[in-house]
Formats: sequence, structure tokens, C-alpha cells
Amino acid sequence: MSSGAVGRGPAGPRRRAQAGLAVLVVIVAGAAGGDRGALIALLVVALVGLAAVVVDLLPAAPQPLVALGEVEPGRRFPAYDRLYGAVLLSASSGRHVDLTVRPVLQRALAAELEDSGPEAVRARVGERLWRLVDPARPSASDSSSGGLSHAELHDLLDRLEDR
Repeated sequence: MSSGAVGRGPAGPRRRAQAGLAVLVVIVAGAAGGDRGALIALLVVALVGLAAVVVDLLPAAPQPLVALGEVEPGRRFPAYDRLYGAVLLSASSGRHVDLTVRPVLQRALAAELEDSGPEAVRARVGERLWRLVDPARPSASDSSSGGLSHAELHDLLDRLEDR
């Protein structure tokens, strides 16, 4: 059994077709250009193969743990699972905070924002929490920015509960 990238199981028909095409290119280049043509074709095929491996190894963009409305059969507390996942991811980056925790905090303050207005809510919750829930602030797109520690999140939630 041949294998594709490490840990990805058997090579599919697409990988076998790519390998066959690479061999064909080297044979044709060798016939047309002699040893030098075959060497150049082999080098190009090797570089393309290396680029394909590097692309396979790049991490995918982060996705929400469970999209709203999607529930795995047999799960008893999907809302809890979503919140638990949001808290876990919030420490990793500002982008994860904006994708997971921020919408929950914004929903918690939605009625108060509508009743009191943004400036009153901002004065009451403080600058740190306001930066998280400000509806005018665009979401972070940088996954390398700092996240929200669990201690910070705990303090912010305490502040929300004291209102």
C-alpha cells in the first residue's frame, strides 16, 4: 500500500496520476533533451513535489468548533460544548476571541446597548471589556495576536454579573 503525505492514509487516484505524469515528463524530457533534459525535468518535478508537500503541511485557517445549528447526534448539551470550546480557544489569539467569545459577550450586552446606548455601557463595563464587545470594532484577522487569558475572562464575566 502506498501512502500520501505522512499521517494521511493511502495515496488516492489523484496522487498516483500526479506521480505517473511526473515519470512521463522525465522520460519525454530525457528522450528530447538527453541527459541534461532529463536532469532538468527531474529537478522541476522534485521542486513541484516539495512545494506540494509544504502546502499540505501548512495549517488550515481556524474554524469554529461547532457551527450554530449543527448538533452531533447523541450530544446532550451542544450549547455548553460551544461555550466550552470558545473559552478554550480564547486564550490562543485575538482572532479566536473575536470568533468565539466576542459574539457571546455581545449577545449578553445587546439589550443594555439598545436601552442605554454605547457610551453608557462603555462607562459601566470599562475599556477592556468594551474593546471586546464594541460593535463598531472590526474583528481581528491576525492569529498571532495575544488572546484572552482565562483569568481575564473570569474578571470580565464577574464584572458583567455585577451589573
